[in-house]
Amino acid sequence: MLIVIVTVMPGFVLASDGARSELVAKMEALTGTPVEISGPISFSVLPRTRLVADRISIGSGVDITIDRIVADFDPVDALFGRATIARIVLVRPEHQPEIIVAEGEADEIGTTVLTVASDISASVERDRNAAQMIAGLEDLARRAIDRLDQLQILEIRNGVWRPGLDEAGPTGISNANLTITRSSSQSAFRMTGGFTWNGQPADIDMRVDSTANLRNGGTSNVSLSFSSPPLTLDFEGIMDFGTLPRLVGRFEGRGDSFATTAAWLANSDYRIPQLGPVSLNGDLTLAGRTLEVTNAELRLAQSSGVGALEYDLDADRLDGTLAFETLDLTPVAEAIVPMPAGPFGFARPIEAEFARSAHLALRVSANQARFGSLDFSDVAAVVTVADGDVSLELGDAGLYGGRAFGRIALSDKSSPWISGELSGFGVDLANLSSTFGGARLRLSGSGEFHASLSTPATDWRTITRSAKTSVSLTAGNGTLSGFDPAVFSEPGTSLLYTGLTGGSLPFETLKAELGTYGPELAIESWSMNNANYRLEARGDAALSSGQLALEGISESLSQTASAGQSQEEFIQPKPIPFTVEGTWPDPRVVTGTSERSRSGDNPIEP
Repeated sequence: MLIVIVTVMPGFVLASDGARSELVAKMEALTGTPVEISGPISFSVLPRTRLVADRISIGSGVDITIDRIVADFDPVDALFGRATIARIVLVRPEHQPEIIVAEGEADEIGTTVLTVASDISASVERDRNAAQMIAGLEDLARRAIDRLDQLQILEIRNGVWRPGLDEAGPTGISNANLTITRSSSQSAFRMTGGFTWNGQPADIDMRVDSTANLRNGGTSNVSLSFSSPPLTLDFEGIMDFGTLPRLVGRFEGRGDSFATTAAWLANSDYRIPQLGPVSLNGDLTLAGRTLEVTNAELRLAQSSGVGALEYDLDADRLDGTLAFETLDLTPVAEAIVPMPAGPFGFARPIEAEFARSAHLALRVSANQARFGSLDFSDVAAVVTVADGDVSLELGDAGLYGGRAFGRIALSDKSSPWISGELSGFGVDLANLSSTFGGARLRLSGSGEFHASLSTPATDWRTITRSAKTSVSLTAGNGTLSGFDPAVFSEPGTSLLYTGLTGGSLPFETLKAELGTYGPELAIESWSMNNANYRLEARGDAALSSGQLALEGISESLSQTASAGQSQEEFIQPKPIPFTVEGTWPDPRVVTGTSERSRSGDNPIEP
């Protein structure tokens, strides 16, 4: 008889309207937000003291709905009318995106998984970026510990968070199956399980050794393991809820694709550069509004660097210093401005909108660095992304025995635009010409140069048609090998190729001014001279068709009269004009006639 009373009576009492109100009051105290139960409620003592409630609404704006709550009570407390919940199971809790939680209400939403989901949702709606969500983790952790410490076991089954149109994440969180357990003796907290986020499955295992210490402003060991196809994270350290809340420990993160990982985390509508696999390891410190990674090891775009990174959560800005043994900037440049793949690739838009939302400044050094065809050494540079601009400032670097500095930038403030310049001093021309010159012609000597580039960068078709470049070169005491200047001295017509079969031209000075506009090359000036010879040229070339149109002079300079020859008898040659016309590699050289006269005023006597 006693068993019958114990089994039946609580169910009868809780089915009444008064008992229902009492249950709602208890749940509101637990969740910290209005609760309404619109479905049936059932209660049993044996074999378990359990309450089952259907169709629950959480929040004044019906922010979260739950198909069913199963609550297991302490059976002894239940006999004496005390509702001590030992285990809660939430079956299909779902966030409703239609109604946005007000900022003040969102701050009041508590946690039991229902409220954890609400807090995350409200945080995303309020902040809409990862930086501010990270900044709110301390407050979220405090409230989660306060609420969840009342439970021993909390389970979520098939949880769903569907974001609104303006929230991060195209599909939000679905299929969330999580179990949170707490050891009453040590107040240890552990969450395990999995969910689907933005279309990718993820597994999580998080442990907090002592929530009691944290609640009292102390410290606790913390560990986190997070695994998904786009990203794997591991952390082990200490959480401190003292005067300055901190999270300190060893951090490891890695992803097979930078673009995939970044897009999965941020759900940016912008195209993110594909920089290949990415990994970051280091000592992480989250203190106040600053996230630091010291002793950092970053691998990105096939290069590995060490240093320190600092993320300002308020400014949403990343700063840092990284040192590389070898640094290849070519994959980075090609990821930001992809090379065309086939003829149709020239019309593919170049997208740089990501620079509008990213903010970073990295000071970079490298023993060896490569950018395109150029090899640098002892590099000191700054990489900046902010306000629609991506730039690389080369403050100082070694280049082929000399020094170089420069800058290249991509701006997307109105429409994509690329600009840049590079200057070099004391550069070995042999190495420089082997990098940019052909196999036939080779320069030697030491010189300096300045190059600049400016072009709209809507697509590669626009770049090839509209790019403006200029190059100036000054060199001394060198040689132009693989070229015989006699082709410009012999009268008549000949092929330029005959002058490219051998020979050399030493020079004391070389000066050149070149410029391009799209496929058109302008040789504004070219001069080489030594004590005995001078060569000058200027003209135009069509890079697309190979057409050349040059004009110039070739001149043997004054010689001292030979022994036995009077000054009156010495004949000084005049400059020989020439033109070069035709299509590379077989243009024609046409030279004029050089008249010979005495150095004096009188004609030569027969």
